[in-house]
Amino acid sequence: MPATEIVTTIVGTYAGKEVHAPTGSRGPTFPNVRDWVANKSRAGITVQDVSSSVTVTGTSQWAAYVEKVGGDTLLTIFEVTP
Repeated sequence: MPATEIVTTIVGTYAGKEVHAPTGSRGPTFPNVRDWVANKSRAGITVQDVSSSVTVTGTSQWAAYVEKVGGDTLLTIFEVTP
């Protein structure tokens, strides 16, 4: 299933999950989100799936991953389309 990286803004929390709203900006599209994870793994970057702790409004399927970049944590969200 194709996965498109989307830019989101945190709009609050609900039931212990961060609620994100898409801003309209889109990034690259991958044939499958596993391709993005594999590319990160090959580059020696560890990513962690945090999809269960994130909700994205207006999207029925999403995947969310965090990675360490320097001293910061980067959250990357994908919209998954059937």
